[in-house]
Amino acid sequence: MKYILMFLIITCALKLSAQTNFNKTMFFGPFGYKIKYAVPNNYIHDTIPNTMFTIFNFGSASICDSNGNLLIISNGMNLYNAHGTAYIENGDTMASSGWYNENQGFDRYIQTCLILPFENKKYYHVQVSMSDTQLYKAINISDFRMDRLYYSIIDMNMNGGQGKVVQRMKTLIDNKYLFRSAMQACKHANGKDWWVLKIGADSTEGYSVYKYLFTQDSVIDMGKQLLNISYKGDWGQGQMQFNKTGDKWACSLSNTTDGEVLLADFDRCTGLL
Repeated sequence: MKYILMFLIITCALKLSAQTNFNKTMFFGPFGYKIKYAVPNNYIHDTIPNTMFTIFNFGSASICDSNGNLLIISNGMNLYNAHGTAYIENGDTMASSGWYNENQGFDRYIQTCLILPFENKKYYHVQVSMSDTQLYKAINISDFRMDRLYYSIIDMNMNGGQGKVVQRMKTLIDNKYLFRSAMQACKHANGKDWWVLKIGADSTEGYSVYKYLFTQDSVIDMGKQLLNISYKGDWGQGQMQFNKTGDKWACSLSNTTDGEVLLADFDRCTGLL
């Protein structure tokens, strides 16, 4: 049953996100694989040249402009142009040197980065990461929890429409244990701003959800909400998803045999689960 439910969550996520122009084309995979949503229940598949030989694995994200044309691609640690052939200015090596090198320059975990669209061709890139201090600790005791959450701002008006990272790796969370995966965004009820939710993994408090409100001009820390579930020492491969209307939330917290999925109502005005 758990496998069927997770399949439904993942499939729902692809279909619902594909119904907006910002997500009309998705870019992923080691060879620059592209899937374009054409008409309902119809997808066009092709590849585009990937001359940088980078990998767009589980932690990748991409976004289109308001017309549905692919605009920005992320592999979780670098930002690329629409063809994956060049970095957006100031968009390379967006991680600590140790974590970047450990992962060969691409993120290996699901739901570790997001790209949020705003007016005037402004985009936020949100990414989960690990400090070198936590990395060296993790190597010694196999504690691969993340401990950083960053955001960067991209202005696609610059460089003749090729874009530039104008604010780079601004810290939202530092030195706090985070789930390796399970991060998602939902539109605020005002239709302009975005909620970003990230699962925490602090052994003294149990699982929690860190919440941030992204607006055109600022990022607001909305605190965290403890979940009604005990911490089981897992830091891994969970996924988070909202339904189409944004008032229902689902999250898996483990890839273990427990197969638990949390379900909750979500208030798009207050951010309360």
